[in-house]
Formats: sequence, C-alpha cells, structure tokens
Amino acid sequence: MSYLHPTLTITDDDAKPSRRQPRKGRAFSVNLVVMLTWGTVRKSDHKMKVPIFLDFVGTESEHRAFVANLRCGRAATIGTGSSSRFELPRSDTHIFAPPSRCDLGVRQIVYLAEIFDLEVKSPSATVCCVAMPPLALLSTVRQDELEAVEAVVALLNRQRQQQADEMLAAFEAAEAARPYRYYSRPPDVPKQLDLDEATMRYWALIARELCVRLDSRTEYPVPPEPEFRALFLYWLGREGCLWCDGDNPLRDVLERRNYGYHSGFATEGRLSRGGYCSPIGLAVPQEKLGTMLAEAVKAWCG
Repeated sequence: MSYLHPTLTITDDDAKPSRRQPRKGRAFSVNLVVMLTWGTVRKSDHKMKVPIFLDFVGTESEHRAFVANLRCGRAATIGTGSSSRFELPRSDTHIFAPPSRCDLGVRQIVYLAEIFDLEVKSPSATVCCVAMPPLALLSTVRQDELEAVEAVVALLNRQRQQQADEMLAAFEAAEAARPYRYYSRPPDVPKQLDLDEATMRYWALIARELCVRLDSRTEYPVPPEPEFRALFLYWLGREGCLWCDGDNPLRDVLERRNYGYHSGFATEGRLSRGGYCSPIGLAVPQEKLGTMLAEAVKAWCG
C-alpha cells in the first residue's frame, strides 16, 4: 500500500518523518490516494500546499487521529524524508465528507464545496469549479452525448483542414514569387484530431459535468444540449479558461489549456487507482463568460 500510495504524516512537534532518526514523539500517518492543488483558488508552492481536494485511507485508529490533527490546522508531510507539506487552514471552508469503509480501512475525502459542489449559494465575480467525476460515470454517457462529441470533432477537423490548406497555399505562393531558390521549411499546419471512443466518452462526460456546475455559478443561460456542451468545452480551452494536468486525455484538443505545477494545477497520487477521471478546472470572470456564451450560442445556432 505505501509503495503505491505516499504516506501522509502529522507529528506532534511538526518535525518531518525520517527513516534514519527515530522520533520520541507521536506521529499520525495515513496513505494518500489523490490530492489536487490549484494555485488560482488556494496558493501553493513546492514546500507548503493547500489542497482543494484530498482523498486518503488508513486504519480506523490512524484515520481518527490524523483527521483530528488535520482539523486543528496542523501541517502534514507528504512522503518519508520529504520537505513537501500541506495544510488545511482552520479559517478555510474545507468539507469533510462522511468516511467510508474499504478493503484498506477507512477512506476520507476532503474538498472545497465552492469548487466541487454541483450548486453554490450565490455566483462570485470569477467562476471557479472543477470536474473530476468517478470513472464509473463514463458508462453513463449517452449515445446522443457521444454523437455530439463526434460531430464537434468533425467540425474542428474541417476547420483545421481549411486552415492547413490556406497556410500551404500561402507558402507555395510565396515560394513561387521568390527570385531565387533555397530551402524553406513548410509551415506547421494544424493536425487532424484522431480520438478514440474512450477519449470522446471522457470529453462528453467532462463537458456535462462542467456545464452543470457552470450553470449554477452564473446568471447567464447555459444551453443543456450535448452538442453545445461539447463545443463550449473546446471554446473554454481555446480561450485559456481551462486547467488540467499534463496527462489529460484532451491535452491535444484544449489548445490553450494551463497545466502542471507552472499553473498551480497539479495532482498527486494515482487517479485511476482512486477511481477518478483526470480533472479539469474552469476559471473565468463572469463578464468574459457572458461574452463567450453569447458568441458560442451564435456560432452553434448558425
């Protein structure tokens, strides 16, 4: 278990755990399943993180002691002999979900309701939410949702082909007009999207989950049709409003996505072993969102 899942440790003197120096005080440890940090929502660095989502597992006694110390705002070390730590500030609004039992003991999920809940009490100036659905929900993607993604992929490929043809035609015209000949590198044209069914199913699910959360966080109407949701997810990525990790299945589709530690959006642990799809975060000011929705609806209806 510890090989596949890093150990999270809280010590009573805030010293980091070490294999070489035995400690006289007490230490409370559990195993990390998944942790998600996002600097746009809660500032984090390589030394101290503030996760927006945390999933860990331990025995009943380990869980009880670790959660009690975590609720008190004490910092935990990620891994043995590591300087990387995280904390949940007492002034923050993290929600501790009811613990569940599993084969490895007691599993605990902690998250920011304002980021993960389907609905929020009132919209904020900047819409922020994350879709990280369970892998089991991939089987709930309907045929019309899958066909909607296929239609959007076909549309994007037609646009990319037209753009590629125009770029090559301009290149050939410029080459023909040169009075002398020398090697010129052809332009890098947009590549065609070649997505398998699993990736398109993920696209449909993430589009559904994000748009449902988006609809409760803005006063602007968000059309519920699957084709619009699939197209709008692409628009959000094109406008640089989406965050994801570097291994996301849509990394080649979301042209201006923000990913990795550079953007502050990063996961630790093993998403698939935890039963989660790769997360995608959305952050966009309300005014920009209204403009984008209006343009997307016009393009979709046209």
